[in-house]
Amino acid sequence: MTSTVAEAAGEGAVPVAAPDAKPLAGTLLTLIRREFWEHRYLWVAPLVVAALLLITALVGQVHL
Repeated sequence: MTSTVAEAAGEGAVPVAAPDAKPLAGTLLTLIRREFWEHRYLWVAPLVVAALLLITALVGQVHL
């Protein structure tokens, strides 16, 4: 005797409710925050450059 997979499983697949969908914006925000957390130089490098530009501008304002 041959039987199909559906017959071997019984009555058939029982429908399962899908999990609640998270908003896309919340998911994207979480992913971006994680990238900045794991790769700190994504925000440290621009901060250092801004500090150097500020120091350079302040030194340039000093009249000797």
